[in-house]
Amino acid sequence: MTGILLRLLSVALLTAMSSVVHHLAQTLPVGQIMVWRSFVAALVIFIFAGLRAPLSNLLPNSLRAHAIRGGLGGAAHLISVEAVKRSKVSTLAPFDYIGLVFAIGIDVMIFKAVPSGLALIGMGLILSAGLSVLATEKRA
Repeated sequence: MTGILLRLLSVALLTAMSSVVHHLAQTLPVGQIMVWRSFVAALVIFIFAGLRAPLSNLLPNSLRAHAIRGGLGGAAHLISVEAVKRSKVSTLAPFDYIGLVFAIGIDVMIFKAVPSGLALIGMGLILSAGLSVLATEKRA
C-alpha cells in the first residue's frame, strides 16, 4: 500500500512539474528549463540519498549502464518538455499511460512474460483513450 501511495504522490508532483514547465516554456528556452530542473533535481536526489546511506553508494558499478539510462532519460525529458511546451498538460495526460503498453511489450520481447487477458483489455482501453484525445485535438 505504501508503494501505491508513493506512486500517487509521484504522479501528482510530475503533473505539477509539467504544468509549471508548460507555462515556463512559453517564455524560456527549453534547454534552460532542462538544465535548471536537472540541477535542482540532482541536489534533491543527493540530499535524499545522503540521508538514506553514505554518498559513496552513489558511485557507479557499471558506468556504461548508467550512461545508457542517463542518455535515455535525458532524451525522454527533452522530448517531454517539448511536448508540454506545445500542448496543454491535460491533453497529454492520457498518453502517460502508454508507458504501460510499452512495459508489457518489453516484458513480452525481453522476458517472454505473456500478459493476462485483463492486461490486454486494459491496454485496449488505454489506446482507445489516447486515440480519442488525438482525434479530438485534430478536430479542434
